[in-house]
Amino acid sequence: MFLFLGKKKNHEFFFEDTRNLPLHRYSAIPILLTKNQQGVRFLQDINILSPFIYPMEIRGKALAIKTIKSALKNSYGYNKNKEGFDGYEPVAHLTDTESQVYYNPVTKKAIVSHRGTQGISDVLQDVAFATRGYKGRRFKKAEKIQKEAERLYGSQNVSTVGHSLGSLISSEVGKNSKEIINYNKPILPYAKKRDNEYNIKTSKDPFSWFYQPKDDKTKVIQSDTINPTYEHSIDRLNGLDENEMIGGKGLKVRDLKNIIKEHNKRSKKSYLKVKNYGKMKKGELQEAVRNIHNLS
Repeated sequence: MFLFLGKKKNHEFFFEDTRNLPLHRYSAIPILLTKNQQGVRFLQDINILSPFIYPMEIRGKALAIKTIKSALKNSYGYNKNKEGFDGYEPVAHLTDTESQVYYNPVTKKAIVSHRGTQGISDVLQDVAFATRGYKGRRFKKAEKIQKEAERLYGSQNVSTVGHSLGSLISSEVGKNSKEIINYNKPILPYAKKRDNEYNIKTSKDPFSWFYQPKDDKTKVIQSDTINPTYEHSIDRLNGLDENEMIGGKGLKVRDLKNIIKEHNKRSKKSYLKVKNYGKMKKGELQEAVRNIHNLS
């Protein structure tokens, strides 16, 4: 797929759809192509372009499946130094092995991710919450991190995600955030369901198989095995389109204009800039942003 950008000095300029190429983990990097008189496209010197780094999360709703999966996978492990993804970078002083905060400086959005069960202490926490609704150290620590992230970036700019035990925590502490996106949340007597909560689950998840809701805030992945470990794992998110969006109502007009403004600031060449975007309606702004990121 090629996006026509315009002409300059008898050349036509395009962005190539580079989503399936092994590119930088943060971006869909533009490749400049020209078309000669015979209509054959060929690669132009990439160095005449200023460096662009675009976030992948610009379409539709809140977060893409691939972004949710990256945040949840990053939450596990015993190394508190986490890697960034899709334009989000870890906020070091709010990130450890149990809860992590990531911030995207272009979209001005943040993600707070809460890890699921890892180790005996988490198992004990699971049992205490399941049997008595007791919220121990994990919940209290996560609440502090959540509140600080919302203070720094604004609760309306924070998406809260969690898997398994982490989804129970996110439902407790993320009530004031823009949205909560949980994956394979256990169905327990003391588990809360928030108005801003969205859920993704496998149909044979061992902790929620008996709960099969049919609403627009629940996404069910049809299970193809009866393996409880596999059906509860984050890898089952591969059963969804990685670009499918889950969550809130999407970027506001102000957010869309800010993305275009940032794009125009980064663009050294005038023909790469979006003109008259201040007068555009929301649908036109969404289309312009999709074109910028070449994700339409």
